[in-house]
Amino acid sequence: MTDTVYNFDPDIFSIKVKREKQRITRAQILKAIGCKHLSLEKVLTDAGNYFLFTYDTHPHLDGEDRPEGADWAQHSVNVHQLNHMSLDEWISEGSDMVKAMEGETYGVDDPDRFAKDEDGNTIVVARVGEPK
Repeated sequence: MTDTVYNFDPDIFSIKVKREKQRITRAQILKAIGCKHLSLEKVLTDAGNYFLFTYDTHPHLDGEDRPEGADWAQHSVNVHQLNHMSLDEWISEGSDMVKAMEGETYGVDDPDRFAKDEDGNTIVVARVGEPK
């Protein structure tokens, strides 16, 4: 007996294969972003889980040991599991944070985002996240 099937209608005997979602890991996300100062951790709480990007230029130094110019910030992503977002969405979230921390885009408290008009009123020159 052979494995060959003759005289069949492909519309009737078509096979649909469900493809499982590809597993996303924190290592994949961080490698794709490519920033040595960025980490991604899962936070477990009674209210639910979420993930936290941490940008830290001196992650192993605390208190008085940290230099004055050390940058540190956190950004939470409210999903319960990594595969609740695509890899591209994770990369976008992390990359936006890195760009803001490294001065490539305007941040919330960036003084360069604002200017004064001739009457002394503060005006917004750029939006948060826009490139400098």
